[in-house]
Amino acid sequence: MFERANEYVNNVKRSGFTHHKYEIEQNPAAIFDVSPEVVESWIHTEVLSKKIMFPYAEILGPNTLRGMKNCVITFLVTFSRAAIRRGVDYETALCLSDFYINELEACMNENEVAAVSADLLRHYYLLANQKKKTKHSYHVSNAIVYIRQNIFNPLSVTEIAKNEGLEKHYFSTLFKNETGQSPSAFILTEKLKQSEEMLKDRKKSVTEIAYTLCFCSASHFCRAFREHIGMTPLEYRKKYYSQF
Repeated sequence: MFERANEYVNNVKRSGFTHHKYEIEQNPAAIFDVSPEVVESWIHTEVLSKKIMFPYAEILGPNTLRGMKNCVITFLVTFSRAAIRRGVDYETALCLSDFYINELEACMNENEVAAVSADLLRHYYLLANQKKKTKHSYHVSNAIVYIRQNIFNPLSVTEIAKNEGLEKHYFSTLFKNETGQSPSAFILTEKLKQSEEMLKDRKKSVTEIAYTLCFCSASHFCRAFREHIGMTPLEYRKKYYSQF
């Protein structure tokens, strides 16, 4: 296998084919900094298919259609991670990625692949730029992503600061200066946001939600929920279902 892989690499290099610039790998979120007009020019079906996807299609699959799909899936991974860095909700970005991969797999021809590609690029661009105003520094962005990824786990400021290689007090000051909240307040806010979604599932009890989100007790969760949301979890659940 290694020999075949090395031979493949050498053949691609000899063919004159080149991948996208390394700078794109270093700062993938830069794609969201271009103007809407430039994005729309990329989204044009002919540009997408002929200039962006076709070159990769020659090396990423056994035929052009499969190669184009693989090309877009590769870029989609970059788009979703870059959007997360820009502030798009972690689960939203990855769920969209899953959705568009399935849409791509259902495509029957090259034009359909180009159309789905245009939709996903526009979708991520709009989401990323809606969140642009909340763009943070490297360490704070990392911490926010880490908190959202681990929302169902116990989280401590000490742990998060250590994960970023920063002293706790310095990290806390940096985080509050950029977000307006202390790390602990932000963690609580994110857990309560998650609890609002969980309360929409009537199969989950308030106690189950409290412990799933690592509150020390159901009463602690209820007290925090009321202080921040303005009603008890059960009142919230009742209000939510009264809307339907």
